[in-house]
Amino acid sequence: MTLGIRQRRAERERRWRVIRGLLVIGAIAALGAASYKVGAEISQKRVAGLEDEIEGLSTRERDLGERNARLEVELAETQRDLVQWQTRYDADVPAGRAHELMLQTAKLLDEGVDPDRIALMIAAAGQKLSCAGEPAVRRFFVRTPIYRGANDTVTFADSAITVTASGPSMTDANGNPESWFDPAEPVTVRFTTLGGEPSEATGKLPLHHTILWQGAEYRFAIVAADQRGFIRAAADRCVLPAR
Repeated sequence: MTLGIRQRRAERERRWRVIRGLLVIGAIAALGAASYKVGAEISQKRVAGLEDEIEGLSTRERDLGERNARLEVELAETQRDLVQWQTRYDADVPAGRAHELMLQTAKLLDEGVDPDRIALMIAAAGQKLSCAGEPAVRRFFVRTPIYRGANDTVTFADSAITVTASGPSMTDANGNPESWFDPAEPVTVRFTTLGGEPSEATGKLPLHHTILWQGAEYRFAIVAADQRGFIRAAADRCVLPAR
């Protein structure tokens, strides 16, 4: 009796161990299936994301290629235009001394010099002028910071050209300024034509200056006079050729 009970109990334990083993195996299999499913879904999403990224990179690469192609075309067109403009510049713009003269002419125009006056000088540059050869000479006092009064103005061309001068004062042994100018220092000589703009010549004596007036060129030479405080202005009149 006891033996039969033990056998049945042992049989039940074997069955239970088998059932538990099957349950464990089933749980492991279920867990593996679930993990596989989750992993597969994650992999699919990852693959889909990578495919989208690859497609985006391909689109960017294609766009960059098209942009580079356009830039290469624009660069070629710009280089061609540059060559054409350089060719036109070399053909139209003078070089060397001619270029310097062009810049000087442009500067005079910017400063408000009458274009007709510039044209007149250019036309007369290569022609021999007819000069009087007997300069008119005037002596006048140089204005200083402490003197301005009588005998400090002279005129030429029938009073159409007025000439004045100014300079620093001479000083005595004690350093006190005197009425007359210092001939060793630069002076400024101003030339004013009737109804025109003044022009100046500045520097140490002697000075030279040219004025155009009524179809003639007045050539001035400014030197110190023998009398203290005075300078002499000599003007030679040269007739310009008719235009």
